[in-house]
Amino acid sequence: MIGRFEVIRSLRLLDLEALRSRNLDGSVFDRTYIRRLERAKFLKWLGQRISSPVMPDDAPFDYLPTQAIADFLATSEHPAIDGILYPSVQRKEGKLNVVLFHKAARVQPLDIPKGTVISASLDYDTEDGPEIDYRVSEMVPPEESSVVEGNKDFPVDGRALTLRLDVSSLTVHHVDAVEFKTEPYSVHRNRSEKREWKF
Repeated sequence: MIGRFEVIRSLRLLDLEALRSRNLDGSVFDRTYIRRLERAKFLKWLGQRISSPVMPDDAPFDYLPTQAIADFLATSEHPAIDGILYPSVQRKEGKLNVVLFHKAARVQPLDIPKGTVISASLDYDTEDGPEIDYRVSEMVPPEESSVVEGNKDFPVDGRALTLRLDVSSLTVHHVDAVEFKTEPYSVHRNRSEKREWKF
């Protein structure tokens, strides 16, 4: 299922692509240059490591340093960062992914009156068999007095609202096939006579 979220407040994101492409100008005679150069190299390394995919055979210690840095960024108040913006490893045409930290990932509750009964169906029967039809039905009480946010059944969440789900954008995708884009490289073979060299 795929849906669109609307960002309803300003967010501060760490752009890893900007870190990876950052160049530092300066002079080796400047006392602060080496420190700034080390910082720039570290940020470039961080950008490459965090955006690298984690493979099943990778050892845990391979990604623990970047996990610790991400956890630090997620909980740090100075600088206050809401998430990370990084290039997609599956799409190379300038596509970007965004991961929001927990503190900045609260979704605005849907405006559903208390007492509403919600049901869902996946299909309906026809003479030729079931026909796919994803449908959600809401049976609201006669008087709409309170909405989900005022419902005491939901725990209090002190995080600021960040996202609003566009329920009209929800679509279910059935995956029939997956296509891989590859770049072929030839394998060259050479054969030569083995010779003994006498010295």
